Amino acid sequence: MRRHHMAHALFAAVVATLATAIAAFAYGLVDMRSASPWIIMYAPIWQSILIAIPAGVALGAVRHKLSGPAFAAVATIVAALLGALLGEVTIGHSPHFSHERAVVFLTASWALAALASSLKVGFPNSSARGNQLNR
Repeated sequence: MRRHHMAHALFAAVVATLATAIAAFAYGLVDMRSASPWIIMYAPIWQSILIAIPAGVALGAVRHKLSGPAFAAVATIVAALLGALLGEVTIGHSPHFSHERAVVFLTASWALAALASSLKVGFPNSSARGNQLNR
């Protein structure tokens, strides 16, 4: 694997891990009315990393071929679909929680995390660019 592919894979894994942990915590707050961070132990963290690595490499390959807004849209749609797939496959059914609501939280968290990270990647800081141009 090339070095930039590894960087895209690592970035995607970190974003997916954070998005999955945030989704679990938010689900616990809203559905279970519990602010305990222990609910994150039940989140599919390892599975999210395994899904995010190839997606990060693929999105990294097309990042330079798309404009900033197009890349943000593609990354958000891909992440939402992968988040929904992850939720459907890994979140079990239990009488103690709502499977469908948990999948919605995971999908929304992945989509928002992808949108935020793709905007940062697709649109670099304009003040830093301006400072470089003024030198």
